[in-house]
Amino acid sequence: RDNNDDDSYQCRVFKGYMKESLFEYLLKYRIEKSIPDVLEGKLTMTETALRAGFTDPNYFSKVFHKIKGCSPRSYRKTRSSPLP
Repeated sequence: RDNNDDDSYQCRVFKGYMKESLFEYLLKYRIEKSIPDVLEGKLTMTETALRAGFTDPNYFSKVFHKIKGCSPRSYRKTRSSPLP
């Protein structure tokens, strides 16, 4: 088998165990790693996206919304509001 066959096999094995593709897993991982930066709010969304491994802040926001159900800014607003 050549490298492409091995890569394809490894991706199938990963998906079999994790129930999602390696690419989907990595996107979720990167979004989860961005949460502290999103909540802290000291970095711009572009800086946050870059630190999370995204080269396009618009794509970062799109993926964030898909995974978390809201934009990074909305996530920060709803998670950082003080409790009454």
